[in-house]
Amino acid sequence: MPRKHLHLATFNGAAFRRFMRAAASPAAAAIFGAIVLTLERTPLELPHDFAAAIFGLLTVYAAFEGGALDGIFTGGIGWTLLAVMLSAPEQFFAYADADRIRLIVLAFALPAVSLLIGTLRMRMSRDNARLREAEQMWRMLAEQVPDVVMTVKPDGTVYYLNRKLPWTDRTEAETVGRKLSDVLPRDYRAQVRKMLPRVLSSGKGQDTEMRLNEQDGTPAWYDLRLGPVRRGDEVFAALATVTDVSRRLEEENAHERLVAIVQSSNAAIFGTTVDGTITSWNPGARRVYGHAPDEIVGKNFSVLLPEGRAGDEAAALVSRAAAGEHIENLEDVHRRKDGSPVNVLLSLSPIGERAMIEGVAVVSRDLTAQKRADADQRRTLALLAEAERIAHVGSWEWDLASNAMTWTDELYRIYGLEPGAAKPSQDAYLRQIVNEDRERVKQAIRKAREEAVPFSFDHRITRPDGEERVLRAHGAVQRNAAGKPVRLVGTVHDVTAFRKMESELRARRHNLEDEVRRRSGELRETEFRLKTVLSESPIVLWVTDKEGRFTVSEGKGLEALGLKPGEVVGRTVHDVYKDNPGIIDNHRRALAGETVKGSLLAGGRAYESTYIPLRDAKGAVMGIMGVAVDVTGRKT
Repeated sequence: MPRKHLHLATFNGAAFRRFMRAAASPAAAAIFGAIVLTLERTPLELPHDFAAAIFGLLTVYAAFEGGALDGIFTGGIGWTLLAVMLSAPEQFFAYADADRIRLIVLAFALPAVSLLIGTLRMRMSRDNARLREAEQMWRMLAEQVPDVVMTVKPDGTVYYLNRKLPWTDRTEAETVGRKLSDVLPRDYRAQVRKMLPRVLSSGKGQDTEMRLNEQDGTPAWYDLRLGPVRRGDEVFAALATVTDVSRRLEEENAHERLVAIVQSSNAAIFGTTVDGTITSWNPGARRVYGHAPDEIVGKNFSVLLPEGRAGDEAAALVSRAAAGEHIENLEDVHRRKDGSPVNVLLSLSPIGERAMIEGVAVVSRDLTAQKRADADQRRTLALLAEAERIAHVGSWEWDLASNAMTWTDELYRIYGLEPGAAKPSQDAYLRQIVNEDRERVKQAIRKAREEAVPFSFDHRITRPDGEERVLRAHGAVQRNAAGKPVRLVGTVHDVTAFRKMESELRARRHNLEDEVRRRSGELRETEFRLKTVLSESPIVLWVTDKEGRFTVSEGKGLEALGLKPGEVVGRTVHDVYKDNPGIIDNHRRALAGETVKGSLLAGGRAYESTYIPLRDAKGAVMGIMGVAVDVTGRKT
C-alpha cells in the first residue's frame, strides 16, 4: 500500500492496542462483578473482603496500565457492584460498623492509591523523556564540537566517546569500555591515573599538555582536561576533553617571532588607527625619529612630517592605506624630534580585512646612510673614471650567458669611439684587431672560456680613423657556485705610447736606460694599482661543515659586516648570525640538500647569496659552500 496508508494503519493499530489495554481492567471488573452477583444469589456466597481485594487489584492494575482515570473508573465499577448489586440498596448501610467502615475505606482508599500511583508513573515517564531528550541533545552537542569528549566512570572506564582519537587506529566502539589511561599515549598514562582520583575526590578539574605525533607523523600538541560530573553535591563521573592546540601554539610562536623581528628591526615600524593616531612604536622608530613611545603614542602621524605639509598630506596617506591600498617604497622627507629632516623610504599597508580595516602599519627606513653611501659611490666611480682617463686604461665585462658586454667610457675612447655610440660586442671588438693578431686573440679568449684561466696579451687594433694602436689586455674568469664560467672581466691599457717610447729607448738605450727603467716601473706600479682596485670585489666566500662551523671565511665583502677574513673560522653560523634568522634558515635548508638562492640584509647591506650543499662520495651533505655578493649599490 502507499506509504501514507501504511503510516495511518500503523497509527490506528497502536491506538487500538492502547484502547484495548485501557478497557481490559473495567471489563474484567464488570465480569468479576457479574460472577460475584450470580454467586451471591446462590448458597455459594463469596466474602465481601475477598471480592473487595479482587476489585482493588484490578483497580491498581488499571492505574498502571491506563493511568489514574482508568483506575478510578475500574474502582467505581467494582465497588458499585460490590456495594449495591450484592445487597439491596436499602441494606447497604445496615452492615455492621466494622464491615461498613472497611468497605467505605477500601472503596475510597484503593482508587486514591491508584490515582497516586498513576500520577507518579506519569511524572516518572515525563522525567525519563526529559532525561532522554537531554542526553540526546548532549550527544548531539558533543558530536558537533571539534574537541574529543569522553565520559569516564569512577573506575576509569570510558563509556562514551564522541569521535575517534587522533593518535590511534581504534574506532569509537573499540575505545568505549577500555580504561582511560589505556587509550592515551604511553608517556601520559601514569599521570592520568593520578589525575582521575583527584578529580573525583576533590570535584576540581585538572589538565595537562600532551606532545605527540599523529598517525601521519605530524607533530601535534593536545590539551587534556579532566572535569567532574555532578549529581547534586555528588561527583559520580568525569568528563575528559582533548583539545588540539597545535595551531594556537603555532600562531603564538609566529606572533612572538613577528614581535621579535619588529623589536629588533633597525627600521621604524609603527601602527596607526584609520584616522592616523599612532598606537605602537618600536625601538627602531625611536632610533629614526628620536621620540620615546610614551611621547608619541596617541599623537597623530602628521607630527612626523615637516611644517607646512603635516595635516592634509598625512591624512591623505593614511586614508589611502585605510581604504585598502598598499603604498610601497615612497621616498619622503620626515622630521625628527629635534626638528632636523630625515630622508626615509616609506611603506604603508592596511591592517585587517578589506571589509574591516582596523588600522595602518607603517614601515619607515632611514635613508641618511644610504644617501651618504650613494654619494660616496658616485665620487668613487668618478675618481675611477678619472683614473682610467689619466692612465688611458679601460675596463670591460662580458656576460657569457647573455653574450652582453659592458665597456667603460675610457675603453670607448681607446677604440676611437664616442662613449655609448655603439653597442659593444665580441664581433665589433674582433673586427678592429689587425689580421695578424686576430687569431691569437681568439685562441686566448677561447682558452679563458673553456679552461677558466686568466689571460694577458698584447695586440694591435685599427681605429675608425685608420690609426693603429697597441693594447695590452688583462682578464680573468668569474665562476658561479657550481664552478661554471659565467663572466669575463678585464682591462685594456693603451700602450702605444709606451711601445713608441720603448723603440726610442732601444735606439738611445745607452743614454736613456735609467729613464726607461723609471717609466717601466711607473707603468707596472700603475697597472698593479689598477688591478688591485678592480680585483677588490665586494664578495664573501665561506664554507661550513655539517655542524654549521665555519672552515673558510674570505672576501672583501666581510669588511662591510665588520669582520676580517678568517675571523669567524671555528665559530658556528648560529653564533655569528644569531640576530639574522634569514641566514640561519637558508643554512638549514641547504643542509637539507636544497640549493638556496636569494637576497638578504646583513649589517645594513644588501647581499645576493647562494648556498650550495657539499656532498661526499655517497651523496650525503657534509657541509655548505656559500657566496654572497654585496649588491647594495645595484639595488639602490
